[in-house]
Amino acid sequence: MLIRLRLEPRLLEEVVHLEIRRRQEGGDASLFDEYHREADSLYKLAPEHRDGEFAALHRRLFRKVGFEGRITEALSAQRGELAELESLTCLRTLRPEDEGADLAAPVAPATGRAAVVRIRAARFLALDDLGRFLDHELVHVGDLLSAAFGHDPGSLTAISPHRRRLVQERYRAAWGTCVDGRLSRHGRRSLAGRGEHREALHRCFPALSDLELDGLLDRLWNDERPTHARLLAVAVGRGPREPHQPGAPCPLCGFPTHDWTDVTDDALIRAIHLDVPDWEPDHGLCDRCFEMYELRSLTQA
Repeated sequence: MLIRLRLEPRLLEEVVHLEIRRRQEGGDASLFDEYHREADSLYKLAPEHRDGEFAALHRRLFRKVGFEGRITEALSAQRGELAELESLTCLRTLRPEDEGADLAAPVAPATGRAAVVRIRAARFLALDDLGRFLDHELVHVGDLLSAAFGHDPGSLTAISPHRRRLVQERYRAAWGTCVDGRLSRHGRRSLAGRGEHREALHRCFPALSDLELDGLLDRLWNDERPTHARLLAVAVGRGPREPHQPGAPCPLCGFPTHDWTDVTDDALIRAIHLDVPDWEPDHGLCDRCFEMYELRSLTQA
């Protein structure tokens, strides 16, 4: 199936202008001149036609300088895993933490699956980096399309809201490690190396010993066919020592803490269970959460 590529006009415009500026700074004004030869005449058009013509101009130049080809190249490299995908939409985002790929609702009258990739325009200024990013994110899409992976977005609803953010961060780190491990084994460059993934896992699981952390890294990096269930099990796992390690995340608010508090008061435990039914006293909590629930237990008494 030929995958239809959709590109957000705002993304096209910003990428083209960044590329024009980059070339000008290197002493090449040819793209600047070409752009203005066509763009200057478009300002004479009626407003209702102008936006469409500018979008078409940006798309032509985007294609001419090779950016569209890099996207189609990444899609072609994974055509087997993306066989069910009918369309891919690239959207502009401003923050690195908002970049990434996900499935989307099909665009009518499409009958196949659709995906969206959110990407910063600045990535297009370095084609090698762009290629690694696209390869990485399209492996994510391939997993989401795979029945064997078994993605279940509703599974997070069973996790208490206080822990959900922490679990999501852990899941993202574990999945990213699996993705780059597969890319590396298949002879393609990964978005991040083993060392970078080890650091990311350490931030998410600060209580693990070096031996335990290396074991987790090896298991994820070498997992050729990860599943949603296994990744979720890693993300929600909580060792008996973990909450009481300095710098580990509080199981209630998810923020790292060095100030752990033990709870023995029954009223306070009941107050916590109203919000977080799966919390147990031996999990501990940070001093700020302790103060909040202590006050709540007094008002509920």
